[in-house]
Amino acid sequence: MDAVFWFVVHGVCMFAGWGVLIPLAVYVAAFERKRLGEKWIVWHQIFLYTAYAFITVAFIISMVIVKRPWEWKTHKVLGLLLYAWITVQVIVGLIVYYTDPDQKQKLLRKVHILSGYLMIITGLVNIGFGLADFKMASPYDDSVSIGYGLYVVSLLVVYLWARMHVDLEEQGHLQPLTLGPAPPVVYVCKK
Repeated sequence: MDAVFWFVVHGVCMFAGWGVLIPLAVYVAAFERKRLGEKWIVWHQIFLYTAYAFITVAFIISMVIVKRPWEWKTHKVLGLLLYAWITVQVIVGLIVYYTDPDQKQKLLRKVHILSGYLMIITGLVNIGFGLADFKMASPYDDSVSIGYGLYVVSLLVVYLWARMHVDLEEQGHLQPLTLGPAPPVVYVCKK
């Protein structure tokens, strides 16, 4: 197997981690707590730990296939920093969740939440740097970069829609429409 194959495996694992699973973990924590109840943390952890596994595999691949470790470009440096960051983020999340909330944990919780959002942004930007490095190392057309750009925009739209939906619900402008004994699944605007 040649280096291009391992670059692709690295990229697919990183996209699965940073591009899909980390945004899902944050989405569940930010927008699905009320709907999922206590199960939100289970889903948050499942997405996060699965992402961490994918990212770890990709990180190991990147360290093994690097032929010239002295050529540290933006993608490699940022990737190393992101790997350290997500490791600390997981540890801080465990501390926040499994300790009694006092003043320090409240501050730590806010730092954990802000760090999660910033980590998504930084991870998505670093995927862009990785695509640029890969494009220089192999022949592929711009459709991957264009598709990735559209994906990032769609993530932003979903997050903004969810934030607006949660805000409207908290302000009482949305009420659940129940269909019999089933939990609320459809929302309608109140007049």
